[in-house]
Amino acid sequence: MKEVLQQLQAERYPVNEAHFPYFSPGRYEHINRLGKYSFTNPAHLDPLHRRPLRHPGDPMA
Repeated sequence: MKEVLQQLQAERYPVNEAHFPYFSPGRYEHINRLGKYSFTNPAHLDPLHRRPLRHPGDPMA
């Protein structure tokens, strides 16, 4: 989440840092905090094994 916020700030999206303490992936049922994750297409991962972010203009966004 930190990297997403940093990218949004770098792209000059309005990001209110006062909301940062309220961000947590633990609030969402579909996120498995205690297990392992697997991505079906590792070819799209960057060298740090991260998937690229979607952009608002992309057809799949």
